[in-house]
Amino acid sequence: MASRAQKKFIYFPIESKLRELSAKVWLASQVASKDFVCILGDKPGVKSSMELYPPGIYFDKSLSRNKYAKLDRIHKTGNSIVAQDEEAGIARTEIESFFRVRLSEQNLKLSGRYYCWGSEDYNFLLGKYSNLSERIKLTGSPRIDLWRPEVSRGLYEEETAELVSRFGDFVLVNSSFGITSEGEIRNKLDQMIGYGHATSESRAAHEGQLEKRLREFRNFVEVIQSVARRRPDVNFVVRPHPGESIADWRSQLKETKNLRLIRQGDVGPWISACRTLLHEGCTTALQAVVMGKPVISYVPKLETETREKSNDFPNLVSERTNSLDQLLESLDRAVSTDTRGIEERRRRLDIIETRIASTTGKYAAELISQDLATLPIESYSYPSIRQKMLRRQFHFIKKLTRKVTEFGAPSDSRYSQRSPIEKMPGGIQKLEVESLLERLKSVVPINASISVKQLGKNVVELVNGE
Repeated sequence: MASRAQKKFIYFPIESKLRELSAKVWLASQVASKDFVCILGDKPGVKSSMELYPPGIYFDKSLSRNKYAKLDRIHKTGNSIVAQDEEAGIARTEIESFFRVRLSEQNLKLSGRYYCWGSEDYNFLLGKYSNLSERIKLTGSPRIDLWRPEVSRGLYEEETAELVSRFGDFVLVNSSFGITSEGEIRNKLDQMIGYGHATSESRAAHEGQLEKRLREFRNFVEVIQSVARRRPDVNFVVRPHPGESIADWRSQLKETKNLRLIRQGDVGPWISACRTLLHEGCTTALQAVVMGKPVISYVPKLETETREKSNDFPNLVSERTNSLDQLLESLDRAVSTDTRGIEERRRRLDIIETRIASTTGKYAAELISQDLATLPIESYSYPSIRQKMLRRQFHFIKKLTRKVTEFGAPSDSRYSQRSPIEKMPGGIQKLEVESLLERLKSVVPINASISVKQLGKNVVELVNGE
């Protein structure tokens, strides 16, 4: 093993804490065991750290077309770029339209690796970018590792017990609308035009689709409230998607004794604790099936055309309902008895496994860490305080001369829909990461002594052998 003086460095920016933190810490623990110093944090924290620490690997959440300028700057400073898309289009009925926006040949050429969730995105990308096939790897996602029943049961045991004590035998309602107000429609349209995903001429057509999505959101809220009124003996917990405005939800949903609106923590414990999951096209349906939970989708007939063209895949692995009466019947069965059966769960898993790998066998985090260790990355001595000070001064002067104030294209901040508090509730703190590591050690193979150091606001360092 390399000494503390000679390590490789890797940087893990996190955009949404609730969605990414657990899996990124799990992946970082495996990478740290390969003699990497792992810097993990929000985008500003990682940006600052990259100015103080040596170049290494930048592990991005996507290679979206609009990110070329940002990725090019990172690459030119001596960093290698790898990526795994945090969504990968696994909720889409088809994935071609997803990758038309979320990946480009130009950005793939800048990267050393692109890690795929499953055989469908892997085979699609191999066919589309055959000249870059050596950069595309099928590994599965570290997020999927934590869905596996043998992992999730132990990892979420304490949190599951606490949620059950609070809410009893409850139905978890997850959403994935994205659009929850007229203001977000305007913001989304500006964002699409700013990123080049739409034009002024196509704005009206996109606006019509977004308005339809807003109507679907409001209809879903009405249905949930109707169900809660008609089943007062059942507890319902509504957990909005991390990308949706909690304020908009509060303005639409009236909480009652058996209907609560809560968004806190990783979704994993909530799925583990619930009796059944109800959704309208959310990726968490796949997670619930892998974790062994009954899943019901509500997609009214007015949404059928929209769903078939976009995020219908989660509904294929759910008991699908399209009316209030059907939904009530399905919920009655789900809360009274387990109606899935072994054969039905196997059928749903077979469908899911066309999109995601690593539901069994070797963990994705192990496969990715092993591959990262093969990349030709230079090792560096750990920077001294003096070296950090000199680098900080250099980057300060560089910012003044170039007037660079943001890490990425200016549009990244201009069109951001969620506040930093919503994206990073509670921040990223040493004690939380240490606690998560201890729980992970009880259920997944972490064969290293990982130490955690707080580097700054919302950014930590994970390293082996300290």
